Amino acid sequence: MKLKLHPLFLLFSLILIIYGQGVALFYGIVAVVLHELGHKTTAKYYGYYLKEIKLLPYGAVISGEENIDKKSERIIAISGPVVSLLIAIIFIAFWWIIPTSYYYTKSFVYTNLGIFFVNLIPVYPLDGARFILTFSKNRLKALKILRILGVIFSFIFMILFIVSAFYDINFTLGIFAIFLFVGATSGTKKESENYVLNSAFIVKDYQSGVEGKKIYITSDVLLLKLIKLLSPKTINTYIIVDSNSTNNVISEEKLEELVKKYPIYTKIKDIYF
Repeated sequence: MKLKLHPLFLLFSLILIIYGQGVALFYGIVAVVLHELGHKTTAKYYGYYLKEIKLLPYGAVISGEENIDKKSERIIAISGPVVSLLIAIIFIAFWWIIPTSYYYTKSFVYTNLGIFFVNLIPVYPLDGARFILTFSKNRLKALKILRILGVIFSFIFMILFIVSAFYDINFTLGIFAIFLFVGATSGTKKESENYVLNSAFIVKDYQSGVEGKKIYITSDVLLLKLIKLLSPKTINTYIIVDSNSTNNVISEEKLEELVKKYPIYTKIKDIYF
């Protein structure tokens, strides 16, 4: 797995070193990398390959496989915080066995506990939001809401940072506010599409019975609209009513091929006509 450093992370590190926080920086990097390796190891167990960790000013992102099934994605999302919590518990146990270790490891423990609790906040791009998304029936709508919450929380943390400047300034609050804001607002359109694709082609509920369903559409309809009409209780066949060509029928299998090839906001007529 590759480890990349964001330019802002380098600036953040330099500021911490100047203010004599080099040790805290080291603990933070180790804790974040271990947290992300928790995601990576779990993903590998489920057969997915995550290839890159990028360190950001206050956290990290991991990238690789895009289309992960819901159950696996849910466990992968929560595995990072679980690893952070387990590391903290292990070192706290050492405090009882070797009391003097407390003075050398307390910052590392607090860092891991901080990462654990912060990532449980259900705002994008934190793990709590990614966990919630796996339960959502409309992931595109849920993603937008969680992004908005991410922006709101970023302003809350920035206000707390400004308030702290009048007492005992806390740079962590300010930097975390920036991290949340950037993470919530800089997601690409492709990322949103991936969330839709992960949930669109759902497994059919054949035990309860599945109905064959014909849906008549015009060529002005977006691929996204066809996706939203999918259901575990039906097998849809879309018939384009304003087409005289041979490409006037779209099966669910064909739809899956199309959304992997074209943006979900593409109109049918822009594909076939």
